[in-house]
Amino acid sequence: MTLNPTSTVPVAPPPKKGGPWLWIAGGCGCLVVLCLFVAAAGWLYVSTNKELQALFSDTPTPTATAFVLPTTPPTDAPIRTIPTVRGITTPAATPAATSAAPRTTPTAAGPTGRSTPGISLTIPPIRLPTIGGATPAAGGAAGFGKPRFAVGVLNDDTPIDVLDAFPQGTTVVYAVWDYSKMQDGQTWRREWQLNGKTQTDLVKETAWQGGNSGVWWVSLYNKEGVSVGDWTLNLYVDNKLQQTSKFRVDASPSGQPNFTPIVFAENRDAKGGPVDPLPADNAVLDSGVTQVHAFFNGIAVPKGTKFTTQWFYNGQPDTNEQSFTWDTTPTDSYWVRYFKTDGSELLSGVYEVKIKIGTRLVKVASVTVP
Repeated sequence: MTLNPTSTVPVAPPPKKGGPWLWIAGGCGCLVVLCLFVAAAGWLYVSTNKELQALFSDTPTPTATAFVLPTTPPTDAPIRTIPTVRGITTPAATPAATSAAPRTTPTAAGPTGRSTPGISLTIPPIRLPTIGGATPAAGGAAGFGKPRFAVGVLNDDTPIDVLDAFPQGTTVVYAVWDYSKMQDGQTWRREWQLNGKTQTDLVKETAWQGGNSGVWWVSLYNKEGVSVGDWTLNLYVDNKLQQTSKFRVDASPSGQPNFTPIVFAENRDAKGGPVDPLPADNAVLDSGVTQVHAFFNGIAVPKGTKFTTQWFYNGQPDTNEQSFTWDTTPTDSYWVRYFKTDGSELLSGVYEVKIKIGTRLVKVASVTVP
């Protein structure tokens, strides 16, 4: 069929459109669904994030706190201090009042030895303190009596703890002898030998200035310990041998635990170390002190090792033997403290401490209060 140009083809009418409220309702529904989805996702994220929980919580989240050791230990408490020091306090019973003359501090010079584990060495002399005797000696043959060797010497020149053998690490040994019918100006000489060999650096010859009679002493010392071996002291007057006396320093058993030489000081610092440690050749505290500390380190000391300490006053026991168990690393530092339970000043005299591992004496040393 041919269409007439003026004719029109019938077209189906478009569908009838809805009103505007239908569109509004549909949009709101979609928005609600979207909000619910976002809220669910947010809740899930927050529930797994503790930092965000803390932000939205009224209760603060606890934080980890590092434990810090005290910088100063409680008074007289045997606890570990920084870095790895254990303090052991040994109170001494207050003794009955006694009196003692002030001790004269050595001022002269003299020799020393050096000790290292398993090796005996000798180094040049540093000082050999000497004190002229003020104690009259009994009458007898002219010259010197036989020297005795001791851990300390009282002000009246009495030797304290006379021994013929000392443990390795002993820092000072005193030689004490009587003399009589001497004349000032006479030539006298002391000669030290180690294992039969004269230590030329330790030979000292001088004019006698000690008067007619009395007690004299000299000392052999080193802060690292007098050399291990057999020691001989020869005394000469007018170039004639007057006396010979011997002692020995015993080497520590190989592979056995030990301690370093004892160092004395009145006080300890916040880390448990000595404050103004006393030198080995002049371990003399100030008068009026109320305490003294002895410091030492372990040498290959395994945990569980039993050791004891005991203090002596003028050669007599002044505390009981205290037993301890080494419970730290093999080379940690320790200190022990001597004081009077009533807080009073230490009496004038010689204070000695001995340390044993089992029954073996491993360290001995003395300090003087003038």
